[in-house]
Amino acid sequence: MSWTARIPGFIPAGVGIAESAHPFNFLDKRFGTSYSSFHIWQPHFKEATMKRAWIFLLVVLLLPGTSLLAQSRMDKPNDFTIEGLGKCILYSLAYQRMVAPQIGLEVGASLIGAATVGTSATVFFLSAGPRFYFTKNNASPFITGGAVYLSAGTDAGPFEGGGSTVYMYAAPGFEFRSTSGFLFRGSVNILIKSGVFVWPGITLGITF
Repeated sequence: MSWTARIPGFIPAGVGIAESAHPFNFLDKRFGTSYSSFHIWQPHFKEATMKRAWIFLLVVLLLPGTSLLAQSRMDKPNDFTIEGLGKCILYSLAYQRMVAPQIGLEVGASLIGAATVGTSATVFFLSAGPRFYFTKNNASPFITGGAVYLSAGTDAGPFEGGGSTVYMYAAPGFEFRSTSGFLFRGSVNILIKSGVFVWPGITLGITF
C-alpha cells in the first residue's frame, strides 16, 4: 500500500492504489500532465536555481569587498570624530580635512574638569598633526603623528595657578570609512615626553 492510501480522501475516485504509488502519477491523472515532462523540466529548474544561488553568493561576498576597495576619501574629504582614550589620554573631539588622497590634516581638543567644595581643576588638550594613509582605499592602514599642547589649572587654595607643556605623539592604526559616511579607526598611540607611554585609541565619526 502506498503512503497516499493512508490519507483519507487524498486519492480521488477512479484512481487506484497502483496508479497513485507516486505522487506525480496522481498529478498526471488529476491535471492531465506528463510525469516524463517533469523530468525534462526539473534539471532546468535546478540549473536556474543554482545560477540564482551563485549570483546571490557572489553579491554577498563582493559587496563587503567592494566597500573595502572603494575610494570615497576625496568624495567626502571632511570628517568629525570622537576618540576614546588616545593621544589626549581620556577622549578628544577632532576634525580632519583631506588635502590629498592619502594625506589628511587633523586638529583635536579635549577638556577635563573636576571640582569639589571650594576647589576646581581643569586640564585642556589641543592636538594637531598630519595623517598618512598607505592606500587610497576606504579600508587602509595609516600612521599619524604630531604634538599635543596641555594646559592645567587649579584654584585649590595655596596651589592656585597653572602650567602647560607639550608632548609629541605617533600612532600607527587602521581606518575604515563607508561610502555612506560612517568612520571607524583603531590606533596605538605612542606618547613621547621624557619617556614613552603607549596608549590605545578607538575612534568613531562621520564623513562629509
